[in-house]
Amino acid sequence: MSTTPHIKNLVRLSLLERVTPELLVRFLRPYEAYLAGRGLSLDGSPRDHAWVGALHQTLNTVDPAMPGVLVQAFLDVADLASEQGHEAALNLAGERQLNLFSKSGEVSAEDLAFRLYLEHSDVFAATHARVQSQEVRRFVDFHPIAHRPLVGAESQPKRLLLVNQLSRWFASRNRSEYVDVRPSESADEVSFLIIHGQPPRSLSIITSPSSRDRMSLVPDKQDTVVFDKVTGRLSINAQYAAEHDFYRAVIGKVFFGSDGHFAPHEVLDCSVLLDDPVAALSVDGLPALESVVLREVVLEALDSPKDKLAWSASDLREVYLRELDQVMTRDRVVRRAKLALYPAGSSKAKVVEIAPPNKLTYDRRTYDAVVREFLFARGFLRHPRAHAAPLRAMG
Repeated sequence: MSTTPHIKNLVRLSLLERVTPELLVRFLRPYEAYLAGRGLSLDGSPRDHAWVGALHQTLNTVDPAMPGVLVQAFLDVADLASEQGHEAALNLAGERQLNLFSKSGEVSAEDLAFRLYLEHSDVFAATHARVQSQEVRRFVDFHPIAHRPLVGAESQPKRLLLVNQLSRWFASRNRSEYVDVRPSESADEVSFLIIHGQPPRSLSIITSPSSRDRMSLVPDKQDTVVFDKVTGRLSINAQYAAEHDFYRAVIGKVFFGSDGHFAPHEVLDCSVLLDDPVAALSVDGLPALESVVLREVVLEALDSPKDKLAWSASDLREVYLRELDQVMTRDRVVRRAKLALYPAGSSKAKVVEIAPPNKLTYDRRTYDAVVREFLFARGFLRHPRAHAAPLRAMG
């Protein structure tokens, strides 16, 4: 199986929109020739939302010619363009007596991250090592009643129909009517970046050194829906169960003519951690992995859902193997497990959370194929049974 990661919203649109255009252009300057070959000019074009959208589309298109250092640079900057990364950068700058605000006063988290990358590479590298952040993506998987290709994702009529359906639904849930759908198709998948509003918020803001005011706003939110061309699986990254179920239904209705085309199935199973935990954590026959560590497990008694045991540690293996026989004097099932997978040649773990029957959480930007190969090989993940009745859709 190929270990090449699939690109699923690799570079966040919000990162590109929030950084000062001048900083973004400086950051992109070393890759000017590559971008020009994709129709993106760094000079002479208005750096508006359309330009940023075109850049976002280019960066998230599977392209073997794309410089790997460009992709990695964006991933590293994104790790620091967060509240945690911003705080870590300020702490380290303070330790080194470096004034990051002497030039322009207040600086956004995004601008600070790009400035550190461009002007203080040593502080950037040290901060990044401290943060060790990982953008975990929780995907809930749904499977088709019959595998058919998804056609017309980038066509204007289908896109407008999808936007109309989403707009009405989000408006009915106090999220505003604004919806922007940005489809992208590669050889392996069709993905949809869906931008919509969150519930309105009112904030108390500082308007001057001596006064405050109140501001009302509707923050935006970005969800990702991915259709896998090989399996027909629909993977949805959204915050709420109601959003998972609506995306499942509306994609089925718009592209396949039925809101029941996709359904949840029991594709995740952690019973191997009870039956043969040593085998479950083995990397034998999987050269892309150096080791797998059990970090968390939640066991529930079959005859009493309130009887739960939850263990968590950086490495549970020794304790878990020692105590399992005693714990299993009562019939139990694994409700959730968290594993740390260490790819060959990498010191950074891929943290994977498994919650049967169909909720799988991990950062799919890198090593996606490696993670899925392990899960299939050890029995944590399985293909949906063709004739099995689907689970009741989550609402």
